[in-house]
Amino acid sequence: MRKILFSICIIAFALNAHNQNFQILIDDKVYQDGDTIKVYGDPSSNIFSLKAIFYNNTVNGANIKVAREEVSIYEGVTNYFKWGEPYSTETDTSLKYLFVPAGGVSPDDFFEAYINPNNTIGISIIKYVFYNLDYESEQVSVFVEFNTIAFGIDDYFYVIDKTLNIYPNPSTGSVSIDYDAVSSLNGDFLYNINSLQGNVLKKGIIERGESTVELNLSYVPKGIYLVTIIYGTDIIATKKLVLN
Repeated sequence: MRKILFSICIIAFALNAHNQNFQILIDDKVYQDGDTIKVYGDPSSNIFSLKAIFYNNTVNGANIKVAREEVSIYEGVTNYFKWGEPYSTETDTSLKYLFVPAGGVSPDDFFEAYINPNNTIGISIIKYVFYNLDYESEQVSVFVEFNTIAFGIDDYFYVIDKTLNIYPNPSTGSVSIDYDAVSSLNGDFLYNINSLQGNVLKKGIIERGESTVELNLSYVPKGIYLVTIIYGTDIIATKKLVLN
């Protein structure tokens, strides 16, 4: 009977020894598996980034690699990450691993997530998985929400030209986009209506000299959306639209 109990204790100890509790540290704040980290940045910035520290809060050392999964990427946005060394935008899993002892952490600048918004306005979500190379089920995953929406006055998120007007706002479906497409400029203006996740719901042209576009958005689910005016490759203004 004692031998059986002793064997059970050994098995239980072995299982617990590999029941890892990994965590992510950012500015002394602890993030657990499945947590979301929000990062805000200027859409005109070339690159903005997030540094994080991996914490091995266990009694065993672990060889840690990092994998990246693009959950929702705003059109035009590029991203990459560093785990000891920076990887290309095409690389989703680090080629190298880092041994992190029990109770240890990764170096301060070992992991960094980078994003290039390329003058786009919206939200991109990327999942990063820190896992034990020898026991891949032992891992911690965090979602990084890169947000290039710059909040401003009058419900504008990003502004160069404040002549954009949307009414009624909030709306139940019928919406007017009022923008004076300056006749002295060559070419037409474009408008995009996007979800906060970057999905394009509708787009069209505001012809030169035209001022108002009437839209029926009654088929669009209730929520908050972004109306963006574009001239050439430049974003002129983006304003919030609420559909009730």
